[in-house]
Amino acid sequence: MKNLLFLFLLFPFTFLHAQDQGTVRVVGNAEVEVIPDLMQFNLNFNINEDTQEESIRELNNLIDDVVAALTRSGIHADSIKTDNFRTSVVDNTYRNGKNYFSSQQNMFFIINADSDNIIAILNVLNDVEGNFNFSPSPMISASLRKQKEKALSQAAFTDAKMQAELLSASGVFQLGKIKSIDFQSNRPPIGFLDEVQFEEEALISLKGQSSLNFGNYNLAPQKLNKSVTVTYFIEQ
Repeated sequence: MKNLLFLFLLFPFTFLHAQDQGTVRVVGNAEVEVIPDLMQFNLNFNINEDTQEESIRELNNLIDDVVAALTRSGIHADSIKTDNFRTSVVDNTYRNGKNYFSSQQNMFFIINADSDNIIAILNVLNDVEGNFNFSPSPMISASLRKQKEKALSQAAFTDAKMQAELLSASGVFQLGKIKSIDFQSNRPPIGFLDEVQFEEEALISLKGQSSLNFGNYNLAPQKLNKSVTVTYFIEQ
């Protein structure tokens, strides 16, 4: 994993008087880049047939094929989730055509975000014949975010303290004791997983794969950031 780089964001100094007289409020910010440690695969199935019975049957057969391919590759069957099943008739008469039935289903599962594992799963899914779409979505686990929480908090507070000291250096006032501290965390832009047990979802080593449709996958870092509002008493 790449070394983490902390970036301190120095915004223009803000000198804000709180409602209570004799205080000054400053905002500190900190940011860190983190390589996602989880990858969620999202699959969408859509089967169109002349009858509802046929569309549901073909949908179930295709899902069974996908699950079988994934389990052969090392994914635990219990970790593969399906939801949002729906079936409907599609009115095609306005095109002078015949109505047909559509059956749809969503599927997802989560693995450790190792590049080799991701490539292997992409190849496995690509080799399954059928009408479905799939896409990987990188995520940061709660445990990884918690590991970075302390460092982010310290960095944000250091930034706030530096701003307060620079304001005090103007000679207008002297900083006193801290009155209050309010931390705020911002979630990463792509995804954040609160609580997921994914140890059993890690892939076994895949060997002898005949398909090499996907040959490279580089995980892009996501940003975690934190801000803190610190209110100081001041002495004139």
